[in-house]
Amino acid sequence: MPGLRSRHATGSCSSCRRPGSHCWRGRTGYRVDRVEAEETPPRVHFYRDPAWEENVRADLLDDHFVEGAQPSDDGTWQFHVAGPTGPVSGAVSSGHDCEVAIGQAVEKARAQLGPSR
Repeated sequence: MPGLRSRHATGSCSSCRRPGSHCWRGRTGYRVDRVEAEETPPRVHFYRDPAWEENVRADLLDDHFVEGAQPSDDGTWQFHVAGPTGPVSGAVSSGHDCEVAIGQAVEKARAQLGPSR
């Protein structure tokens, strides 16, 4: 099962308008299933993608996590890595590509924390 189907979300996720692309909300990763572009704003149907979440977290210590979202309509994603004692110093990233921005935050965390698992 690739993930649990979720109810639709509507178009504030400007970079999540292609089927197969990823988006992230809070601590949860999603994959876009389909887009109804004829609506304004476009209706984006997505599902939770636990395999992608695990892939993102694979390089982190077990008690650490990625958190973030696309808080504005300008298409910028913002992420940070945190653990039991709070945010990892310097492990933040932002950008217009969700997957790249998450990867940068994780790399910065790895540099601060050392080897994973």
